[in-house]
This record gives sequence, structure tokens and C-alpha cells, in this order.
Amino acid sequence: MSDRDDGRGFTEETSHTPMVRLTGDVQGPKRPCLVVIAGAHLGEIFPVEGEIIIGRELDAHLRLAEDEGVSRRHARVTPVADGALLSDLGSQNGRLNPGNLIEQEMPFVSREADVVTVFTGANDVNNITAALGNGAGGSDPAAYIDQKVATFAADYSTLINGIRGRATKSRIIVLNLPNMAALPFLATASLAQKQAAQRASVRMTTTAINTLQGVTVIDLLCDARMYQSSYYSSDGFHPNDAGYAFLGGEVARALTNSSYAAPRSSCPQMTLF
Repeated sequence: MSDRDDGRGFTEETSHTPMVRLTGDVQGPKRPCLVVIAGAHLGEIFPVEGEIIIGRELDAHLRLAEDEGVSRRHARVTPVADGALLSDLGSQNGRLNPGNLIEQEMPFVSREADVVTVFTGANDVNNITAALGNGAGGSDPAAYIDQKVATFAADYSTLINGIRGRATKSRIIVLNLPNMAALPFLATASLAQKQAAQRASVRMTTTAINTLQGVTVIDLLCDARMYQSSYYSSDGFHPNDAGYAFLGGEVARALTNSSYAAPRSSCPQMTLF
């Protein structure tokens, strides 16, 4: 590692992560910079002269390896005419929510747990549709969705196996995803966005969740009650008290009913758009 003065009041520390520190009055044309105001990189300044990838992976320009809340490829900063553009890579980073649960939640599952419930995937659907809206997938959005669903399925399986490995005597109850396209928060969305949300959520449910072995699956996808607007808060996405009461009631039924029904292989809610 070495330091050199660039002649404009900066001292640049050359290492894997490009970093500069102000050493005096800065002269010359203004340029956008990232300034770290907290954490291990406190005080470091990163000039935005080209694309900067922020994340935990080894080749990230700004690597935050110590922060488990950061994805491998978390965000991208690119220079534009009047400053810099920050893009949340969302599902483009290849690390969907089950992957984060593997790292952040699974290690803390109690080994003495009798019951473990898992309900995840809705935010991943939103990340996928947002990425498509920003141009991901190019001319083949269906293939992009399917690839992300495959990643989701692999991580979900790892998550469930990890829970089994920790809480060996627990009963695992998972809630599958409803058709997200039919929820109130997407009521005014375009047909293309609804179709993308439908493809992602239905395939996550049918290929990643309903196919799990040794777990009890609560079938939200084919339950007409899950589409009642009265079960959602004002944002149309999160359940309200009535919605959570409904979900909690289904978990209780699954726990106490030895013949709780398996998820349906087909239903009208799978193909609404």
C-alpha cells in the first residue's frame, strides 16, 4: 500500500478499494464523491469518476465485508452530468431474501425450538419487478424472473435445511406467497408489472415452497381470503391487525390439525393476469 499526492490537495491511498483523504484546500473542477460518515470506513472519501459497486463481495469497489446487513452487490453509484446516480441493485445482486435470512437469522434459531415459522419472498418479488422496470432482463424478462426464482429456491432450501440442522426436533411451518399481482398495492400498476409480479410470486410458491419436504405449508396462494383489501394496511402491502390475525389463525390451525390440507396444485388465483 502506498500514498501519493495528486497535486490537487488529495492524498490517494492505493489499495484494492480506491480511497482519498482531503489534506488541504481542494482546487480544480468539482466532482461527486462518496463520504463515509459512520462505520469502519469513517472519514474515507471515494471520488465518483466511474462506476462504483458497494457490497460485501471481494471485487466490490467499496467493500463492506464487516457489515452482514449488506448484500454482496448492494448498490451502484455512477457519475452523471450533474452529480452521481445511486442505484439499489435489489434482486440484481443475486442474493434474495432467503439468502440474507441464512446469514442473519438462521444462526440464531434456538436449538430448543418446538416450532419455527417462515414467511418470506414478497419483498423479493418487489425487487424483481423494480429491476425489470430499470431494464434488467432486456428483451427476455421471463427468463430473468425464472433465474431469480431459481436462486430463491436454492436459498430457501438451504434455509430450511439450516433450520433443521439447528432445531432438530422443531416443526417447521412455512407460508407460501399469494399472487402478489392481485394485492391492493398493485391495483393501479401496469399490466406488464402485474404479469411480472404474478410470474415471480406464483413460481416461487409452486417451485420453491410447495415442493418442500417435511414441512407444513400454509397455502396463501389459493386462499381467497388473502386477497381481501380489508386485511391490508393503508399501503396495500403489509397486513393490518385483521390480516395478521388471519395469518396467526392459520398457523394455529396448522399446528393443531394433524390432517391440515396440503397446498393445491392449481387454483384460479395462479393465473389472474
